Amino acid sequence: MTLQQLKNQHPELIQQIRAEATKEAVLAERQKILNIASIVAPELTAKLKPLIDAGVTPEQVKVLLNAVPAVSERDKKAEILDALKQAHGEA
Repeated sequence: MTLQQLKNQHPELIQQIRAEATKEAVLAERQKILNIASIVAPELTAKLKPLIDAGVTPEQVKVLLNAVPAVSERDKKAEILDALKQAHGEA
């Protein structure tokens, strides 16, 4: 049986094979990205994994980063310290 005969006689099987191959390729690519991230920026890997697992695209991340103002760790700590000072009447 040739590939063309298989396609003609069993199109549903071809569709299943393609779907499974695509799923496996996507999972392998996600793992590759995480592996690269763990080498290049190990501190970011834990943050990237949920995004990658959710299937978030790089374009979606760019939109989110542009939509939400960046707040540095230092800024967050300063805000917490200010709130604590205010709560204790030290402001």
